[in-house]
Amino acid sequence: MLGILGTSESLAGEARQHWDREFDVIVVGCGLAGASAAYEAARSGAVVLVLDSGGAAANASHGTIIYMGGGTGLQKACQIEDTPEAMMKYLLASTGPDPDTGRIRVFVERSVANYDWLVSLGVPFSNAPDNLSLEYSGSEKVYPWREMIRPVPRGHIPDVPGSKSLYRGGGAWIQKRLLDGARSAGAATPLNAVARRIVRGHDGVVQGVVATIDGRSFSFRARRGLILATGGFAHNKEMVSEHAPIYLGCTPTDLKWNDGWGIRAAQSVGAAVRRMGSAGAGWYFYHPASRRQGVLVNAQGQRFISEDSYSGRVGDAIVREQHGIAYLIVDRTIMDDGASTVIPDAIAAQAASIADLEGLLGIPAPALQQTLDTYNTYATKGQDPLFHKALEHLRPLSQGPFTAINASVGKSRVSFFTLGGVHTTPGAEVLDTEGKTIPKLYAVGRVSAGIPCPYYYSSGLNLGECITFGRIAGIGAARNRT
Repeated sequence: MLGILGTSESLAGEARQHWDREFDVIVVGCGLAGASAAYEAARSGAVVLVLDSGGAAANASHGTIIYMGGGTGLQKACQIEDTPEAMMKYLLASTGPDPDTGRIRVFVERSVANYDWLVSLGVPFSNAPDNLSLEYSGSEKVYPWREMIRPVPRGHIPDVPGSKSLYRGGGAWIQKRLLDGARSAGAATPLNAVARRIVRGHDGVVQGVVATIDGRSFSFRARRGLILATGGFAHNKEMVSEHAPIYLGCTPTDLKWNDGWGIRAAQSVGAAVRRMGSAGAGWYFYHPASRRQGVLVNAQGQRFISEDSYSGRVGDAIVREQHGIAYLIVDRTIMDDGASTVIPDAIAAQAASIADLEGLLGIPAPALQQTLDTYNTYATKGQDPLFHKALEHLRPLSQGPFTAINASVGKSRVSFFTLGGVHTTPGAEVLDTEGKTIPKLYAVGRVSAGIPCPYYYSSGLNLGECITFGRIAGIGAARNRT
């Protein structure tokens, strides 16, 4: 696919580096971030090489929701009023302590343009009431954010042709379209290409990459820029153990190629890393929605979060604050509504009364009984003074038998993906340990430290970041001088 490999030489500092082939821009990794970068670089006239160990199909982005707002065409079609200022305010408030203001500002300012760009590529979005491509995908409707900023839905879900559900393959569908566009503009995309090492000259400029293709080693020069889009490190137990050990018992949601290579390779040429202990954990219990009427308790039988919280907040609260142990207490009415979706192994215990359930779970009496008595007393009045659950999800749990659905790490599917990574500028340029940019090196997607910190993640920020900063890196690298 690369054609006949030419031979050239380039001066790398004081040593001479042999190059098997030269390109303007090399992208390592072809998920949605890499595909966005490759597309924009190729469409900008650069000669592009995309290297990916699993091939385009194997490394397809598995997410679907894209977080966009500020007044997108879909929001307007649905008569949803949103502004960049409102979106900025929400993200600054909800993405955790010490938010990356510069990165968030760029993300917000480009959001409407990114939506228009996706539409121009033929990505479909539906405003039909029975097939809506827009939803609340984070904490917008949850206390305290609903009282700080007017709730607005910003989760955009591509209405993929031929799909039976809006939740099937939107990210992968877009990624394939972008890679096809990059190929049509001349980008080379060999299969089974494993990047091994970044080449940086003695002058500090990144010059290329050494890779293995079908067992043969090649050195590729990147005249204008090298873009890392290799994902996070959720599948590297050694790195998780070192940087984010509390997530070791969780199930990685990332694809298996997210092994941290890009982060380590960037560090080997002087890159700084940031927020390596950050991860997004999720316990996806909220379908059907009636489960939000249940009560989440810890090992002491106490509530610790509002049950209508976004699943990422719930999962991270379980992992970070409750030592990985939690149960969702529901009554017969809730179980009857969604019993078919409960995996039998996830049921920790069932009993005719809360007191009996308490004993089966090993919770010290009468803690669980007191928790439910207090909850029911206020729920009857439409109140939740402790956690301010929305009224639509408040009702007493009174219809036995009662069930404890296990939400514990190792007993239920608490999943995670890493959020820490290479430190970059809002222009996706990699920074070194002194805060200076490493010339011609970029990092996008989960290989870089993202917008959210732990505990405050909103669905769609991942793909939204991939598109935003992938495009920025592709255009920026293509414009560099050779």
